[in-house]
Amino acid sequence: MISYTLKHSKKILTEAKNYITVDYYLTEEFTVAERPCSYGIRLDTKTAEDIVECCTRNDISKSRFKTSGILKKLAKYNVTSASLEGILDDMLFE
Repeated sequence: MISYTLKHSKKILTEAKNYITVDYYLTEEFTVAERPCSYGIRLDTKTAEDIVECCTRNDISKSRFKTSGILKKLAKYNVTSASLEGILDDMLFE
């Protein structure tokens, strides 16, 4: 079972002078038989036309604190769902 908790929401002005909204979620994946749970990240990017692009990366860490810290950095630097995979790979495998 996976739960999603909205942690940040940002309105970002793009290079094309359009606004997009990016929602940053902390995901928590758990089963009754398996403890501890694992944490991941989901980003939803919405355009003015309500087109939604989302990207999810599960099982980043068993630490809620570590995953929340990564999520905070992603929001700080306006990372969108289109670039999430590459940036996460850079952050996790430095």
